[in-house]
Amino acid sequence: MKKQSQLQFIKNQLLENGAVSRNFCLQNFISRLGARISDLKSEGWNIKGERRKNKHGGFDYVYRLIDAPYKKVIYTVPSLGKTFTKYERK
Repeated sequence: MKKQSQLQFIKNQLLENGAVSRNFCLQNFISRLGARISDLKSEGWNIKGERRKNKHGGFDYVYRLIDAPYKKVIYTVPSLGKTFTKYERK
């Protein structure tokens, strides 16, 4: 399987979870999250950042997805009994 780029990894997190945190990205070897968020904003993504308290009493910086240039489309294949999710440009 081909390894995802940092930008694609962050896009997937935002689309699937609606947010991505600085500490989560550091755990996945992405140290320049702010730079990647800036890249996404220049592509038309609407993302807001905020400082949140984490479960250990410390703080983390979390970027929330407000709007993306993609829409979620769910396909169902009855013969396989499976559902697939795809993101398409708006």
